[in-house]
Amino acid sequence: MAAGSTYPIVAQHELEEPARQGRLKLSKRRDRSEIPKIKPHEVLVWRVGGRYIADPRQLRESDDIVVRASSVSVVSVRPDTEVQVSFRIDSKDASEFTVKVTFICSVTDPLVVVQNGQVSASEALMAHLRHYHDLFEIGLKYTTTEINEVRAEMAANVRAYMARRPLKILGMEIDPSVTVQVETPSVMANLEDIKRGHMIELRKQRGEAILDAERQEHLLDKADKVTQRVGDDPAAALAIGYVDGGISSHDLAERLQQREAEFEQRRQAEELARQTREWTVADRDAQWTRDDRREEVTWTRHEIEEKRKEERDWRGRQLEADVELLKVLGANGHLDNYYADIDGLMRKIRGDAAETAVTTGDHAELTDGDKRQPESPDAKDGNVN
Repeated sequence: MAAGSTYPIVAQHELEEPARQGRLKLSKRRDRSEIPKIKPHEVLVWRVGGRYIADPRQLRESDDIVVRASSVSVVSVRPDTEVQVSFRIDSKDASEFTVKVTFICSVTDPLVVVQNGQVSASEALMAHLRHYHDLFEIGLKYTTTEINEVRAEMAANVRAYMARRPLKILGMEIDPSVTVQVETPSVMANLEDIKRGHMIELRKQRGEAILDAERQEHLLDKADKVTQRVGDDPAAALAIGYVDGGISSHDLAERLQQREAEFEQRRQAEELARQTREWTVADRDAQWTRDDRREEVTWTRHEIEEKRKEERDWRGRQLEADVELLKVLGANGHLDNYYADIDGLMRKIRGDAAETAVTTGDHAELTDGDKRQPESPDAKDGNVN
């Protein structure tokens, strides 16, 4: 039974004195509506004066007990009835844990239960738990995320307390074994709801992904079969689409025309690209040829200048050698009797190719000169300047 519901006394009714009935007004009889209807696991308890009488709904409206009763109670006698009590305890992080303790109860004597006014067993059980003050401070040691630790400690303490101090209710029997539950706080419950929603969404997305993958696999398989049939011929693929009803005849004609136009554009673009490449190669070759010629002319000019420089240097060095040679010859007196031009003499000294001809001519001139040249006085004396 849920907390707040009445157990073991389900209902109680106060009864008025029944009116007399019959012509002579000698007999009393209760109205049928004054007698409560009961379930199979319930009994009626009539109070007559100071006595209590159990009735499993066998007495009639005219029976003396029913007529003289001042009240009637409905008592549940179902064995092993679950009675639950709930309470809240504070947590370490200013939240709350909801604790629910379930007891197993049985009515052993409904008359004693009514006589003692035991309307709600849950209230008696809750009052018994409140005597254990430490039970309500367990949650202060834990945060809301440590709910499993709270459950374990709360269950252990409640069971130990009920075993050490069992509750006794007259006319009833309380099983010492109890069930303890600690509900998730509302904050965590919201988080769990969000998490559960996310999990549902993930499962939904996973299912959609699987369906999409299967659709893609089907399309790929179909495309593979079409490819095997049509090969690389787009026109054949369009024809298959037309046969399958995917495109109309008008669309087929337009696509074929568009395909032809695109093919012609690609051909023209490729031809233009080919010509451009050829022109580029020709321009590059011509440029390389011009550069090679320019470098060849520059190299040839450089070679000529180097040769001329070497000739000038050689002539300079030769002239210096000739001058030095003349100085040596003059110092030794070899030039005292000669008056020929220096160039001829140099050629003679160097042994040029024209040495023989030049030497013959020069010798004749020198011979004639020697004949015309008067002899100096020093020559007669044998002195040479």
